[in-house]
Amino acid sequence: MKRSELKQLIREAIEEAKPIKKGKTKFVVFDRARGENASEYFDTEEEAKAALAKINKEDPTHGDYIIDDVIKEDKPAEMTEAKKEGVHLSDDVEDEVGSFYIVEKPGTKSTVEDIVVECSDIAYFANQVRGGLKLEDIKGVFVKEAKAKKLANKLIKERDDKREEVKKAAEAYKKMKDETLAKVQEYMKNKKDTKAVVDELKDVTKD
Repeated sequence: MKRSELKQLIREAIEEAKPIKKGKTKFVVFDRARGENASEYFDTEEEAKAALAKINKEDPTHGDYIIDDVIKEDKPAEMTEAKKEGVHLSDDVEDEVGSFYIVEKPGTKSTVEDIVVECSDIAYFANQVRGGLKLEDIKGVFVKEAKAKKLANKLIKERDDKREEVKKAAEAYKKMKDETLAKVQEYMKNKKDTKAVVDELKDVTKD
């Protein structure tokens, strides 16, 4: 499959995942790791936050839940349940892409494993976007994991190199500052000593 065709499939999946722009706003707890909703829909954000607090208390090690707001139309119950479970490819869809890998922009403490995400299919990727993944943070899309990890290692190395440059610059600045302060202190000490000598000479001449 051509790169352009892959991008088109991704765009279509993202559009499919976007909430409907009519009806009433609802709030839901979304699980970004699993790419699906983790609660029912609530009429207020406060109710969703309460549900999120309960989920985090029951599953404190997970830590990848967010509050997602969607605009829902009045639909039959079965449609609501389908929406609740996230976007999925129909059984009759011919998926030539299958699983692929995306590489995200690394954070200050990110590892290769953190920024290389395997997407089981286009729908899974769309659910990640719906859950908060920003397209501008995506640095690469690959069919092969090895290529994704190669880019991830490069990005992390660039991050670490930049961090080291900043650290060295900060150390150089601190050294310069300390040296300047030491010179100022020495100057002030010499000035004080000089004043003391001048004052002593004045006293002598008075006598």
